[in-house]
Amino acid sequence: LKELYLFSRLSIVPLRFGSAVNGTVLDSLFYQTPLVPTRIGIQGIPYIYDCASIADEPEPFCQSCIELLMEKPNCTKASTLSRPTLFNGISQILLKLEAV
Repeated sequence: LKELYLFSRLSIVPLRFGSAVNGTVLDSLFYQTPLVPTRIGIQGIPYIYDCASIADEPEPFCQSCIELLMEKPNCTKASTLSRPTLFNGISQILLKLEAV
């Protein structure tokens, strides 16, 4: 999947229900692929709001996809912030687990 994420311009996660951390979201963050998820798609991933265009309804979701594909600065910002967001989020989760 590495090549797929590295050459993709956008990763979308239009989940409407679910209850686990989504592997597509984690892969997108790791490979720094710009991401448009729903709130359900980002459950359990802290600090993701700075590097993803989150939308729950169809029209805003589509609009976020179009904006990221058309506007390179937004796309670059999202991809630059994604890997640090992933590692910071994992660090926070591990710290909470150590405290238990």
